Amino acid sequence: MVREAAGIYSQTVIIPFRLAKMAARAAAVWYRLSRTCGRFTPYSLETVNDNSDISIAKAQRELGYSPRPLWETIRDTVRWWKENNFD
Repeated sequence: MVREAAGIYSQTVIIPFRLAKMAARAAAVWYRLSRTCGRFTPYSLETVNDNSDISIAKAQRELGYSPRPLWETIRDTVRWWKENNFD
């Protein structure tokens, strides 16, 4: 959905988790040496791979919370990144 919202139509590449984690460690060293902001880190991979179950049931029950549709959130986020020259 993100690629569609951003208008990017590239091929999906699947990388095994262990290989990606090794690459992330190397990337972290590179970011540290080049003093650049890391976007691909071991921590970010662990966060994505953690598969935590985050529930909004209590907020829905007690506060009447209703989440925005995912597509709308992605569209607005991509628009914000483009408007702020992060593309």
